[in-house]
Amino acid sequence: STVAAEADAASVMLSCNVKAGSVKDSMCTRVSVNSLSAEGSILVNVVAKKVVAKNCVLYNVVDDSEEGVVLPDGAVRADVYMPGKEKLVIKSTMETDGGKAWKVCVEGNAKSFEDVYKANGAVDIIDAQAAQSA
Repeated sequence: STVAAEADAASVMLSCNVKAGSVKDSMCTRVSVNSLSAEGSILVNVVAKKVVAKNCVLYNVVDDSEEGVVLPDGAVRADVYMPGKEKLVIKSTMETDGGKAWKVCVEGNAKSFEDVYKANGAVDIIDAQAAQSA
């Protein structure tokens, strides 16, 4: 890891490249950002210019916008990659019970959790990783 951000003793940073910012009470794995402000959050496989997250979960997020990823408190975001299709951004909240909302399009998502599960079920993980890298 190359972490120039201030990280407290309660945080874990594994295989990260963070150029600036602060991390408190968070777990970050394979995060590559220019600026990170994370508190009480979990970030896994995240690439962006900037991330601001408090009490959030980010998984497989790739964002190349100048403004980066700035989430409201308690947000959940996962980017889903399927070969031959555009990246699907799935949003939720820490308060959302995915089991109860399984068939519902929450947080403005185009698909329900069930729809994503069905669409992604037969995808080869190697092909999906290649699509993510493209």
